[in-house]
Amino acid sequence: MVTLSIATITATIAAAHGGTAPPTSRAAPTLVTEEMMVKSPDPGIEIYVRNKRPTDLTAFRPDRTVLYVHGATYPSETAFDLKLDGLSWMDYIAARGYDVWLLDLRGYGRSTRPPEMSEKPDANPPIVRGDTAVKDIGTVVDFILQRRGIARLDLLGWSWGTTTMASYATGHTDKVERLVLYAPVWNRQTASLVQTGSGPLGAWRAVTREQAKARWLTGVPEDKKASLIPAGWFDAWADATWATDPAGAQMTPPVLRAPNGVVQDGTEFFGAGKPYYDPAKLTMPTLLVGAEWDRDAPPYMAQTLFPLLINASGKRYVALAEGTHTIIMENNRLALFEAVQTFLDEGGDGHGGDRDGVAAAARNWQQAIAADDPDKVVPLYAGDAVLWGTLSPAVRADPGAVRDYFVAAFKVLPGLKVSFGDQHIRLYGDTAVNTGDYTFSYLKDGQPKSLPARYSFTYVKRGDAWLIVDHHSSALPPPAN
Repeated sequence: MVTLSIATITATIAAAHGGTAPPTSRAAPTLVTEEMMVKSPDPGIEIYVRNKRPTDLTAFRPDRTVLYVHGATYPSETAFDLKLDGLSWMDYIAARGYDVWLLDLRGYGRSTRPPEMSEKPDANPPIVRGDTAVKDIGTVVDFILQRRGIARLDLLGWSWGTTTMASYATGHTDKVERLVLYAPVWNRQTASLVQTGSGPLGAWRAVTREQAKARWLTGVPEDKKASLIPAGWFDAWADATWATDPAGAQMTPPVLRAPNGVVQDGTEFFGAGKPYYDPAKLTMPTLLVGAEWDRDAPPYMAQTLFPLLINASGKRYVALAEGTHTIIMENNRLALFEAVQTFLDEGGDGHGGDRDGVAAAARNWQQAIAADDPDKVVPLYAGDAVLWGTLSPAVRADPGAVRDYFVAAFKVLPGLKVSFGDQHIRLYGDTAVNTGDYTFSYLKDGQPKSLPARYSFTYVKRGDAWLIVDHHSSALPPPAN
């Protein structure tokens, strides 16, 4: 089911509470909103998805497509797309020419609530753990990529959403253009603020408005509490958030029900000093952003995580003054918006096009192999390229030697074709590395054969072309016993 509405975002974009947006020489665009339910592979589960974009946006790009996911307790739309003084963060990004999406994980907001949430909490173990959340994110990512005809997109996660988005990104680097982790969670040195009550951890927990307000203000200096949240903003958020759980509203007192899978994960992983994901597997540009008074994800978490991003093609850590975990809805929210927007906008500097260029260079090599013509393969290598091929006992370090290798390969492996598996592309200015696996297919005695192999291409940009300067390939070893 898809619903659609259109609204004009007015000059509030340039006059949001607590700061001013960068000046613009043109009128604010009209935005179109779509809402839809995306079916999960799991029977009976549907994921709520919302999209906002300028009405005149018809060409979609990876570096201008953003997907947001919420944290451990509250749904996405009541924070990311809550109009405060007429403007939501979703509006702010979309009005700058972006195709912006949000989702609610199962058990949250408007998505399907698992049947365990209709039973007493202690009747079932914790539900919607991290692997389930990552599955829901993957379902929506694939939906967006197919719908827009793009290969990648930007991911933006808040709080627990930084864990689920980063976890997804480690296993799908080819689908993630840029990664934003707002209030990133990492190994915990302080107690969690999430309240689950006494006794064994059940399937879900109940949260009151009073508990939410107290948690929000934890860590704020006493003389700053009264002015931190503009008048009426907390009630606007709470009204919208608790309205997403009609069953919880019927309880006494009214509550918001939230799955406890995240709490169980926190106990077993971050609370035990055990990372939930490997930051070294994040290869895309990554932003960590947080606020100084955050006690849910204190600054030490981002400061510990940042040095571990050793393979990110770019990384940045931004610390914001006078804000909490929920700075998204506080006086200084524009500082958050602008820090993230600056990072997202850098994706339009040709970085995405370069990644596409490297992927195209791999396809050109694949097509040249299929053409069975060494003279189509050799020009794809730089003059000083080094090749250590799958079938070669020696390094080939000049164009003549590279050509000889492929002449012999086409002779030994008639009908040679290659199909790529996972490609992990990283960009370093005018140099790029593409690492992954591919499978060679060929004929032997008239019968089809295959040879799985692993590869590493290093490219240099010469003019508008990405040329191979180093190529290593070797057969995949058999699985270990």
